[in-house]
Amino acid sequence: MHISYDDRVSASSDLRLPKFPVEVEVGFADGSSRCVDVYVAEHTEHSYRRQHVIDLLEADEPFVPARDVAENGHEHWAMINKATIAWVAIPLDEGSLPVDDSLDASDTELYDVQSPVSVDIAAHPAVAGHVLYSPPAGRGRLIDYLNQPGRFLRVWTAERLVLVNKSCVLGVHEPAVD
Repeated sequence: MHISYDDRVSASSDLRLPKFPVEVEVGFADGSSRCVDVYVAEHTEHSYRRQHVIDLLEADEPFVPARDVAENGHEHWAMINKATIAWVAIPLDEGSLPVDDSLDASDTELYDVQSPVSVDIAAHPAVAGHVLYSPPAGRGRLIDYLNQPGRFLRVWTAERLVLVNKSCVLGVHEPAVD
């Protein structure tokens, strides 16, 4: 039996999950930054929610594909090495992430702690915002949260969610308590 290229493309297209573009700004370890679109899947291994940008960054694969618009206006695909990413900023839409509008209520997370912080990032300006988390019993300090597994720290500001690569964090500062 002979299978043509067109048959293979058609079969693989049938198996693909719908994906949605999310415009993000990426800050790189060399101090540069640029805006790109990354694509999140309709469903991940958990059928009750959409994939999020953090899921792409925390996955084991070393590269994440992105659609980039060059200065001359031509679009091209870029395979970004996650090890070179210092931070990723996702603009909020009326206080919500851009893909949250169609999520089920079961995906909404409530947090026990909202800690104001300033995060110093290598080769970039500091990010001031809040870290939101729900600590396990007996581990309620910010340092316990920062030392949890995962490559990226979530810092919420009024305008965006900034996912900061922990390997690029120079320091995290809490405001002085009077």
